[in-house]
Amino acid sequence: MDSLDEMFHIWAICMTIATICLPAFTYDILRKTQFSYIIHTSHGEETKQLKHSPHTRFFFSTFANLAILTLIGAAIYFMSFLPIIIFFIASLPTISRLKNWQPPPAEHYTGLPWSEYNFVTVDRKYAIIVVHVEDPTVGFETRFPNRALFEQYLTFLQTVLPPTAQYTEKVWEW
Repeated sequence: MDSLDEMFHIWAICMTIATICLPAFTYDILRKTQFSYIIHTSHGEETKQLKHSPHTRFFFSTFANLAILTLIGAAIYFMSFLPIIIFFIASLPTISRLKNWQPPPAEHYTGLPWSEYNFVTVDRKYAIIVVHVEDPTVGFETRFPNRALFEQYLTFLQTVLPPTAQYTEKVWEW
């Protein structure tokens, strides 16, 4: 009987760890970023929005409910309500945040005027064009879904950027 009781304890611990870790991994796998660009003759604008599965809200709510049921079940099984209640009170803000989860708002970025950029990095492998200043991490990074838009944007940049702009073709590292 003791070995069966010990096996149940191990099983309960494993299930608790899996219940905690699985949502984090699933959330990270299901998350994608959608980029939207508006290109003006004077500057560029970028909107970056994290896109989630339509089931993400349901998933988080279900996870929060399972966490509550797990805590109640552990309290009943171990017949020790005080430690479980303390843990429940400590985890209540997290559980309520999961139950009321909303997707994060979109991030907006307005680039500098085209005349201030003097370097262009062209990554043909991943269809990325980055217009930047001396520091390559400060600039306007644009990703393209197809080659036609890529070439059209590159042609547009040659008309709006200063004639002294340096073009480099390499794989974009950032």
